[in-house]
Amino acid sequence: PISCFRGLACMRSITHGVGSPTAAAGAAPTLLSTQPQVVKAATAEQTPARAQTPAPARIASSRTELVPAPKVGRRVGASGLASSTSSLPGAAARGLLTFEMSCDMLCARTMTVSFVDHAGRRHQCAKTGYHAKVNLLASSKDIQVAFSVVGGSAIFKVDRSLPEAPWVKDVQGRHLPETFVYDSDPPRHVQYFIRGPSLHSFVFDVDEREDSESLLELISRDYHCVRTMQVAYTDSSGARQEWSSTGYNVKCHLPSEARNVEVHFSVVGGGPVRKVDRRDPELPWIEDANGKHPIEKFVYATCPPCVQYSIRGPSLRAYIVHVCEQRTVEECDGDAVGGTESGAGNVDLRASFEVAPAEVPSIGGIVELRQPHSSFLLPSEVALFEPTQAEIFHARSGTRQIFLNTPLTSAENEALGEMHSLLAQRGIGGDAGDFPKYMEQHALRMLQACKLNVPKAVEMMKTCTKERVRRLPLAEADVEQDLKSGFVYWHGRDRQCRP
Repeated sequence: PISCFRGLACMRSITHGVGSPTAAAGAAPTLLSTQPQVVKAATAEQTPARAQTPAPARIASSRTELVPAPKVGRRVGASGLASSTSSLPGAAARGLLTFEMSCDMLCARTMTVSFVDHAGRRHQCAKTGYHAKVNLLASSKDIQVAFSVVGGSAIFKVDRSLPEAPWVKDVQGRHLPETFVYDSDPPRHVQYFIRGPSLHSFVFDVDEREDSESLLELISRDYHCVRTMQVAYTDSSGARQEWSSTGYNVKCHLPSEARNVEVHFSVVGGGPVRKVDRRDPELPWIEDANGKHPIEKFVYATCPPCVQYSIRGPSLRAYIVHVCEQRTVEECDGDAVGGTESGAGNVDLRASFEVAPAEVPSIGGIVELRQPHSSFLLPSEVALFEPTQAEIFHARSGTRQIFLNTPLTSAENEALGEMHSLLAQRGIGGDAGDFPKYMEQHALRMLQACKLNVPKAVEMMKTCTKERVRRLPLAEADVEQDLKSGFVYWHGRDRQCRP
């Protein structure tokens, strides 16, 4: 079992100019993260190999790049941001248009897509979460894409042509809502990257692409020096291809059929970017057995759909501070009016509670489910996070904040042992005094609530039996109206990804 209160490591910040959304937020939070120290290959959707020789990866220049990109398939979206265009596999093979939202973990956002179908009727579909897709039929026209924050406000427009990304205001000084409009000939695949807290979220990057391509992007968190991203890969014909580009922010549209992808970085006028331990908030340099600093290199057996590498540091000590690798994304097909989600499934766990009290599960209790769990209830970033001691225990009081899958202190081990012994003396749990199933995940919490007083913790077990075990299960219909009344709701996560 994994605790829902596990958070991400503290995000390192970068100071921006006054009046920008990044300055208002106080930090430059990153997108959905994984543990980049051990890079895993993400399997991309497969498309049939093209008859002609695949084109090498091409450059999609962002707003601060020093080397101009080839003007191939250039297009300007509603925000005025020009970018090269291509599409990821899968949706393109089905003749669909894909609109994708990728966010950081500070709060949940909603992407709303409005469009006119082939019969001239306007429809609207929406998707909420940290990462979402909406697919439309290729015949869709007059497409409008807007965003909002769950429990926050609408997402307003910023000037992405400037590094500070200041807010765009009208003549009266009011913020303008960010809306992307595609009247005709929309791109096959558009990906919007959103960051910021609930009241200051903004779209900091937009990537449009055609054909079957994936995105590798280098994002500079400072402007101390100019960096180069080098990519080597094997195309569908088995030939080895190489690509490189220099700038502050660099995009590489890589063919999705690419294999054995290698990515590394260097600094213009400096040296190669070397490896740091991103699991440690201090980001120390990693040394090999000879005391040397190895070069940072990312290797993928198959081409990942989207990876963003955040870099900072001076010319001789630049390092990758964060890696965001896109995983599986839920899709919402817009050809269904209202964007109805599928796959909810009717799950009935009543049998799990129709057992002896000692066998009742320690979590759950709502049965006859008609609504699916939220896609951002427990993302993989929370499940895979390894917290530090400072994150496990409160800095001032010393009380434990994360209870599961973390090392125990000697005092906690001793108290748990005494609790097992007391249960055995009272004839509970056999000779070993095993915890009842409904207590397995809560014993340490009860001990802390009782200040490690074992007899009081055992008495609290009786309360748990009375108030939880004997009252459950509950049908979803019995509590649905209470949940919809708004007395409890999901707003987002803090900087350590805690709800």
